[in-house]
Amino acid sequence: MHRRSSVIRILIAALVVPLLAGCVVAGAPPSASGGPGASSGTLDGSIEPSGSLAPATAPPPSAVVHASASPIGTTSATSPRPTAAPAATAAPTAGLRTITLADDGTTIGVRLGDQVLIDLGTGLIWTVTIGDQQVLARVIGVTVILGAQGLYSAARTGSTLVTAIGDPACRTSTPPCMAPSRSFSVTVVVH
Repeated sequence: MHRRSSVIRILIAALVVPLLAGCVVAGAPPSASGGPGASSGTLDGSIEPSGSLAPATAPPPSAVVHASASPIGTTSATSPRPTAAPAATAAPTAGLRTITLADDGTTIGVRLGDQVLIDLGTGLIWTVTIGDQQVLARVIGVTVILGAQGLYSAARTGSTLVTAIGDPACRTSTPPCMAPSRSFSVTVVVH
C-alpha cells in the first residue's frame, strides 16, 4: 500500500507540476530552482522520465538541503506555457526507493544506480544531511513532489547515514514558537 501511494503521488506530481508552472504570472522572473519537468514512477517502482528537462541552474551540491512544504518556488517557468511531452519509450534503468517517516531508525538496502526519494512530508520544515555524498549523491535539476526533500542516486557501493531535523513552521515567526523539532535517521546501504 505504501509503495502504491508513493507511485500515485509521483504520477500526480508529474501532472500537477506543469499546470502550476503555467500559472506563474506573466513577466515574473524565472526561479533559479530549475526548469519544468519531473520523473514519474512506474508500477514496478522504477523511474521513467515524463518529459525532457530544461537545463537547470542549481546551487552547488551540498551536504545540507533545506526543504519547505510551500508549493511556491517548487517549479519555475522558463517558457510562457509548458507543453506536455510524449511519454518516454525507453526502459527504465534504475529502481526507485522512497524513504518516509515510517523508515525512521531502520537500515535500507538499495542497488547501485537506484534512485532514492526522501519524502518526509509537509508537516515540518526539514533539514536533510547526507553523511557520505559519494555513496548517495543528490540528483540536480529535477523537481520533486510536494513534501519530498530531494531525489538522490546510489552512486557508489557503501553505506551512509541520512539524518534530518524537522522544525515546525512557527519557529520562523516572530516571536518563534516553542514547539519541538523532530529528528529522523536512516542508514542507506548501496550494494
